[in-house]
Amino acid sequence: MTLDIKKQLGKRIKELRQAQGYSQEQFAEKLGIASRTLCGIEIGRNFLKAESL
Repeated sequence: MTLDIKKQLGKRIKELRQAQGYSQEQFAEKLGIASRTLCGIEIGRNFLKAESL
């Protein structure tokens, strides 16, 4: 089975965001990215830039 690093990273980011009590909108604002972009990251469709990570 091939591991998809984008999906794994997105899942972990979502877990950490939720543990801190942030909504996607709040967290995206803190990162300086659109909430749609964060959604894509969390589902493994998009990937973070090194600066955001």
